[in-house]
Order: sequence, then C-alpha cells, then structure tokens
Amino acid sequence: MISSFLKVPASFIQMNDRPEDVRVYQEHKAAVSALNEALAGDFTIAMFPSMISKDGNLQPHVAQARSDLRSAAASGNIFDFGVVNNPDILLWKKKAFDNPISVMPWEGRFAVFLMSHPGEIPYTRSVSVYLLETLSNMKLKLSEFVFLSDSKSFLYYQSMIANVPFGKNHLVDVTVWSQKPCLESVDSTLPPAMMGVAFLAASVVNDQS
Repeated sequence: MISSFLKVPASFIQMNDRPEDVRVYQEHKAAVSALNEALAGDFTIAMFPSMISKDGNLQPHVAQARSDLRSAAASGNIFDFGVVNNPDILLWKKKAFDNPISVMPWEGRFAVFLMSHPGEIPYTRSVSVYLLETLSNMKLKLSEFVFLSDSKSFLYYQSMIANVPFGKNHLVDVTVWSQKPCLESVDSTLPPAMMGVAFLAASVVNDQS
C-alpha cells in the first residue's frame, strides 16, 4: 500500500487570501483518493490518437511510465500540492530560476507532484500528475499526465528531458508528445515541475533552519 502523501501547506503557496471554491477542493481530494487506490492496484494509461514518440515506438515509453509511477508510489514520493492557480506556479518557477539546485529534494530516483489547475484542465474529477525521474547524467526526465477518476486511468500528455541544475534554463528534449512540441506544450509540464522542485527545496531549507 502507498505511504501517506505529503500534503503541502496551502499557506506556503500564498493561497490564504483567495476565496476557496469548495467544489474544486472537494473534487481534487476525491481525485487524489482515487489515484491512491489506482496506484495501489491496477491502472490504465490512455493516449491521444495523435500521440507519437521521438523514436517512433510508443509502447516502451508507456511501459516505462507505468513502472516509474509505481516506483514513485512505492518510495512514498508523492507530493500533493492541492489546488494551485497559475500565478502561484509562475511565482515558484521564478524561485527555481533564481535559486537553481543540482540535487533533487527527495530520496530516490522518482517523485510525483499532484495539482489541480482550476479553469485550465478540461476534465472533471481529475488531477494533473507530474512524474519526475533523476537521471545519472545531470538531467531530469519529466512526464505529464492527467489522472481521470471515473475511469481510473492516466491520460499521457508528454515526456521530456530537462537539464540540471533544474530551473537554470529551458534546454529540454521532448521525447513523447500528443501535440507537436512548442513553447506552450513544453510550458504545460516544465513550470509546474519547477514549482514543485523549488517549493520542496525551500521547505527542506526551512525545516533545517
């Protein structure tokens, strides 16, 4: 069974002055609960018909994504950021640029960040999933999914490789995509992942001070 998720305090992401949409928060909580159950058992990875990979073969990427999600869950590296609006993502993206780090602030190779983005994700009862893997050559692999509660499936959007120190630049190599890679599609994965890494790094510093 998966260890309990680390629930990131909303106050640290500057959300206390914003009126809460109770329905959005309830849907996020329900989607995370369904995701927990799916990762503890069996789950499906779905793809858009247009999805392709750089090497022309999707199946190894899908199989690897399934294995990596399970590995992140087994290590307990699943971080729930709750309902996060775009200004908060951009704020922490800037913090990642201002203070790039070379060591990821979690134990093990894999981590998963969970977030809901009100008004930006066109699926009800869903949660955005960002899977991160540290690679041995000072790079980080990022994969973006949306978890759909009703079907207990992960909708695979894209994967890319980003340079470490994470946050220092935007040099990325997109390896799997459901739409032709462009700045907008890359930005759907990179800034939220940067936000999560910068937030956790700041949390580690605060815990040690």
